[in-house]
Amino acid sequence: MKKYFILSLICLFATQYMWAQPTTNRIPKEKMMQIGDERFDAKDTYTALEWYQKAHDADPSDVFAIYKVANTHDKLRDYAQASEWYGKLVEADTKNEYPLARYRYANALKMNGEYDKAIGEFQKFNAAYTGDDADYHKTRAGIEIEGAQLAKEWGEELPEELVIENLGGNVNSPSSEGGAYPMGRETIIYSSLRSDTLIFVEEGTEDDSKFAKIYTTKKPDEDGAEWEEAQPFNADAILKKGFHVVQPAFSTDLSKFYFVRAQLSGNMLENSRIYYAPYNDGEIGEPAQLDFNSNKYACKNPSVAKWGDKEYLLFSSNMPGGEGGFDIWYAEINEDGTTKQPLNMGSTINTIADDITPFFDERDNNLHFASQGHPGMGGFDIFRIQRNPDTEEWTQVENMKAGFNSRVDDFGFIINKEGKDDCYAYVISNRPGTMSLAHKSETCCDDIFSVLMPERCDIICNVDVYDQDSNAPLDGATVQVIDKATGEVVDEQTNTEGNNYTFLLEMGKDYEIVAKKEGREAGKTETTTQKEELIAKGFDITRPVEFGEQVALKELGLMVETYNKKTGQPLSGVTVVVYDAASGDVVKELSEAGGNRFTFVIPRTKNYKIAARAAGFVGDNKDVAKADMGTLQKLYLTPPPLFVNIYFNFDKHNIRQGAADTLDQVLATLNEYPELIVEVRGHTDAKGSNTYNDKLSQQRSDAAIKYLIDKGVDKSRLVPKGFGEDQPAAPNASPEGVDDPKGRQLNRRVEFKILEGTVGATESSEPANVATTDTKKKQ
Repeated sequence: MKKYFILSLICLFATQYMWAQPTTNRIPKEKMMQIGDERFDAKDTYTALEWYQKAHDADPSDVFAIYKVANTHDKLRDYAQASEWYGKLVEADTKNEYPLARYRYANALKMNGEYDKAIGEFQKFNAAYTGDDADYHKTRAGIEIEGAQLAKEWGEELPEELVIENLGGNVNSPSSEGGAYPMGRETIIYSSLRSDTLIFVEEGTEDDSKFAKIYTTKKPDEDGAEWEEAQPFNADAILKKGFHVVQPAFSTDLSKFYFVRAQLSGNMLENSRIYYAPYNDGEIGEPAQLDFNSNKYACKNPSVAKWGDKEYLLFSSNMPGGEGGFDIWYAEINEDGTTKQPLNMGSTINTIADDITPFFDERDNNLHFASQGHPGMGGFDIFRIQRNPDTEEWTQVENMKAGFNSRVDDFGFIINKEGKDDCYAYVISNRPGTMSLAHKSETCCDDIFSVLMPERCDIICNVDVYDQDSNAPLDGATVQVIDKATGEVVDEQTNTEGNNYTFLLEMGKDYEIVAKKEGREAGKTETTTQKEELIAKGFDITRPVEFGEQVALKELGLMVETYNKKTGQPLSGVTVVVYDAASGDVVKELSEAGGNRFTFVIPRTKNYKIAARAAGFVGDNKDVAKADMGTLQKLYLTPPPLFVNIYFNFDKHNIRQGAADTLDQVLATLNEYPELIVEVRGHTDAKGSNTYNDKLSQQRSDAAIKYLIDKGVDKSRLVPKGFGEDQPAAPNASPEGVDDPKGRQLNRRVEFKILEGTVGATESSEPANVATTDTKKKQ
């Protein structure tokens, strides 16, 4: 398998090695194989390959030599050659001495982009393989089949607009790079061996130039600028003889620096550990090893995430307790930069294979990582999964598809966190287009690629609200951003302390911006984020775009609110009328069924009178001088008073003593509410003719009115009305026709109905104290 070789590249991008060209004159095949094995064991892999190739040339039928050539090409990540030689091995291995040959053949085909052939070979492998590790390899083969099928389905179509570029020779070298950390678009901190030759590190050497270091470089912020020559990053503080120093990472506030020191045996990872050091304005303090490291397993790929108000160190490790090979782990960071005990991310993220290079983006709560164990296009693919900050649960893992991923290895995806620029990222990959070692495979070595994601670039709209007349800043408004295509309010903000609002908009949309404030007429403007429009205005849409809009609000003529006078609560279902104070003419009338606020856009050059009415309430009114037009006006409507009916003896209309006492209560109510106009409604029982009863009911109404006038009530406030026997308050007889004296007594009555803005009487079963409204509910 290629697993342990790729591991070393991804961890430490260890380069391949140089050795003398083999001389084969009169050397037996067996000796060639022995030399090849010696060089391979010493991790001088390219020289080993040359000896294996010579051995095969000496005896093309030697299956072992074919295996050695195929296996070495695989480890050198030359997938075209690996697939060719594994194909030969599958055909030549008639005795099944290399039962995993077909698996490796299928894997090499997949890494070479030959997905149909790869699927067929994986299927053949699953049908035939019976080794002790069959469950593991068949599971892996199934994952690879699914990945190849997805790669065919997706094709080369990008999931979003992407611009991917190799960072060039001042950053990347012919060997491998890794561990990129962006400090904006103009500065990068990364790991590299910075070698342009094949290097072989003899065992025991301490030549500092043979070990990877952390570098930094800058690029001028101008079109066409190239990266400057890379310089070592804080070498004196973090380098240690005999160790590769790689994979830089910072805390969110840039006060803590994390990195990896690693040792390799040849080009194979022997051990790696994560270190922490204080960081202040470019200077690194004394490094310290984190407690969870061990010589029994490796820890690598540090990255810092902030969840809530706590920071966590994310990293990958093959420590016990994981799901497979390398898993992603997390550990809460203490104030001093050390951590608590690590916890495994769990089986939603981690797999039976390797899961590495975690990066969490707090802006969208997405964790990005590379994995061999989720279905992918190549070897390592980049995936993402979203974290719910409220439930702390993860959603489903999602492959980021073509562009982010290729047919080979893609890992170390990281998005810039400096400023507002979240559409610029790096990915580490050995995809075609790397600065590979001369005359070697185009996929041998890892380079850093920039990934520009224009569709993700923030479009920031700053809205300022002003007074239309004075152009002065206007605080306290509410601003809405509305998608014109759907009418949906996509964002709304209120600023009680200023007039500035900041909104994030989506590319390719048209928006309406509406501002509102009490006492003001709503103002609006339109803006667009259509790509062509932004370019025409001179914006670089490959970077965050920021622009401003202004909304002016005009002071309204009059604002009125209505309330229940008794409870003090807002009262809806009210009609408010504005009158010209000089002429008495109606200027405007508004009704509000669902609220209590009324906005009248009228000139502020006049004096007005406002009046409010509502069913079931005594209205309110007031004068509004033009000097008070800018002040919110409040009207208070009063719940209707309860008028008690008076009752009469049979065939009589004179006011009896009990009725006089009741009329005195009516008198008190009329005096308390001098604006009320009341209809005085006379009634009779059913005895006698209709004509007689009509006259009698009118006489009863007149008698009650005379009593109240004699007590001082203005005649204009009392409206007489007789109804005869037509509106009984109770049955005059039972359903069987038997006379009902009590019911007839209730019908011999006078009711009082408020005519302006309220409703009439409510009956009572007792004549002594019956309050009435026209809902006729019993009191």
